[in-house]
Formats: sequence, structure tokens, C-alpha cells
Amino acid sequence: WDQRAEEGYLSLRLIQLLEHRGVTFDFFKKCADATLEDIQKIWDPSERKKILDRRSQSSSDKLPWRLDLLGFDESEPTLHKWIEAEIEKSIKNLKSKPRYNLRFSYRLRLIPDHTGLLEEGEAFIAGVDTGVGKDVLTMRDPAYFAGDLLKLKLTTKAELRERQKDQECNFFEDLKLGLVLSTKGDRSAADMMSGGDFDGDKAWVCTWTELVSQVAPCDPEDYSSKEFSVEKSAKENQLAQEATLNDRFEYIFHFRRHQQQLGKLSNWLDQANDEFGVNSPLAKAIGTQGFKQVDHPYFLCVLSEENNAMCLALKERYWCDTIGNKPK
Repeated sequence: WDQRAEEGYLSLRLIQLLEHRGVTFDFFKKCADATLEDIQKIWDPSERKKILDRRSQSSSDKLPWRLDLLGFDESEPTLHKWIEAEIEKSIKNLKSKPRYNLRFSYRLRLIPDHTGLLEEGEAFIAGVDTGVGKDVLTMRDPAYFAGDLLKLKLTTKAELRERQKDQECNFFEDLKLGLVLSTKGDRSAADMMSGGDFDGDKAWVCTWTELVSQVAPCDPEDYSSKEFSVEKSAKENQLAQEATLNDRFEYIFHFRRHQQQLGKLSNWLDQANDEFGVNSPLAKAIGTQGFKQVDHPYFLCVLSEENNAMCLALKERYWCDTIGNKPK
């Protein structure tokens, strides 16, 4: 995990939260246009070669790769058809699941600052290009509320060396990759991001000044309040070595229902955010149940009858195309 950072991108939920926090439509349009331009780069021989080389190891259809290797250009019928199909597939995927390019954006593992050098509200990023940004946006998936997106002050190695003084600590110098969060204050920044922790969680980060500068402050959600708690059942407290074969089959059954409910709540939250806005009463009700559902496979978190009826009446997602076709 510490060899190469995953690229970050604009997802639907992230777009909804950023828009709520003040980011303009023009910024999102700029990112969408840049993504469409990148999709069209497959016509360029050098870019096409990179894509084909990457896919040749996993794809069963190696004919396009062989044609390109032999020097055929895009006028060759089979290669031309493959390029058009790839472009069509990429655009179709964008419609069904938005994923737009973003500069200085990554997915990094959360790491606690055991040195105590970072102050509350600060963060340090290792192993990636952060540009000239002074602040960093970070969000853990899944996010439910506007406050799950944090804006933290970005520190540098030079600043940390100054604070270190005579203390011998090479932690920040030796760290290859990751997002280091301060451990000072009443509450961890990881917990502020939809109840995250440091047991392997990853978060989206972005230091692109053009985006970060537009994001307004927002108080994080208090996940320690009673409305977010669910008492664990006896099955959830059962130790693995105590589970019988029947217990394991029962878990599989409950886990399938758990995953289905999570998917349903996630889709409803997307639709409620679109129609009524992030942090609207309906969106907050769905987000609360979604948060509780994540850690409780034996407990089905449901909405009130009134909110459930409102969800069933929600409109289709806004990225259905202009001729009225639903995304497949």
C-alpha cells in the first residue's frame, strides 16, 4: 500500500458535498470537460499504446494490442472499431457512475501522528505531489453529511523539522506514503470523517488550490450522539472461535440483507441530496440509518414510514441523459 498512491477523482457524493460547501458549477464543468478530453486521447498513438499495454495482461481480447504492436494506425477497421467502442463505454460509465479527473488528488491511508508534532487541525501528506497548496481537503468513503468533508492545514517537512528541535524522530522523513493526522484535541480527524479510524482506512485527499479555496467551513457530525448508536446483538458480540457452522451460514444470510440495505440507502441518499439538498431532513435521516447499518449486519436499519414513502417517490438521478433514457 505504501508503494504507489491511488488516483483520486470526483465521485457523485463528493460533487454533492462540495457543491453544498460552495464549489461552483463552472469548476465541475471544467473537470468534466477535462475528463472527456482525456477519453478522446485514445486516438493518439502514444496514449493508446499505454492503455493497450496496461490491458494486455488482463484482457482476453489481445487483437487490438497486437495490431498496435505491428504498427497499424486507427484507420485499420478492427482497431478503429475498438477505439470507438472504448470511447462509448467510457462515456456510458461516466453517466452511470460519475468519476471525473482531479489534479493533486489521491486516495491515501490514514496514519496517526504518534510524535505529537502536528497540532489539532493539521495534516501531513507523504509520497505524492501536493502542488503549492497550503490546505488539504479529505473525505472518507462512505460519506453521509456535509461535515464529513474536512479542510485541514497542510504542514511541510521543513515546519516539522523546526518543531522537532533536539528530538530525534525520523518518522516524517522516512514515511513513504500516507495521510498523517494530528492526535491532539478532543476528537480524532479520522472519526470526524464518517466515523473512521486508523486500522487501515483510506481517505480521498486533494490539495488543488483552485478547489480547496472555494470550500466553506462546516462543523463535523457528532457520531457519538445517541441517534447514531445501535446496541450490538449477542451474535455480533460472539467470538469467532465460538461460532458453529449454523452460525456462519446465518451470518451469510444476514450479511446479504445488510449489503442490499446499504446499497438501497446509498442510492436513496444520492437521490435525496439531488432533489432536496445535502443535510436536508430526508438526506439526514437516510444518512443516519446508512451510518448505523455499516457496522451492524444482524440489524436492519430502516426509515420511518413517512421518509420511506418520500424515498420511493424520489426522482431519477439528474445524470440521466437528455432523451430520457435511464442509466443501464
